[in-house]
Amino acid sequence: MATMVDRLFVDTNVVLQATFRAAPSHKACVTALEAYKRQGADLWINRQVIREFLSQITRNQQYMQALTVDQATKAARILQQDYQIADETSKVTETLLGLLEQFPTGGKQVHDASIIATMLVYNIPGLLSMNIDDLKRFTPMIDLVPVA
Repeated sequence: MATMVDRLFVDTNVVLQATFRAAPSHKACVTALEAYKRQGADLWINRQVIREFLSQITRNQQYMQALTVDQATKAARILQQDYQIADETSKVTETLLGLLEQFPTGGKQVHDASIIATMLVYNIPGLLSMNIDDLKRFTPMIDLVPVA
């Protein structure tokens, strides 16, 4: 059963898996998202998630061929309709820099810290993700919600 939340940030991996039926965790991600929607939770992403989504779907994956630019932009526009969008403001950037100082982070993990910064600025308490281990260091600040 889904944890009760009223605002939930949805990680790129969940958005991607929920979008494509052939994805290995498609059913679990769709089930989780539908459960939160039934609870009335606001589902959030940011522009970074859209960029990461586009990056993934425009190259071949184990479960899908790369989409054309037209197909990919159409899919990204659908995301903007399906989710609340948290814009990346200067306050998000300052919060990110503070997080990087507090939780020394580098490389691809900066993307994780950016999501957490967005959540903090927009007061989004929960993060629905399939990468729980990568995000545990942020649990003092946010609630990690794994896809069942």
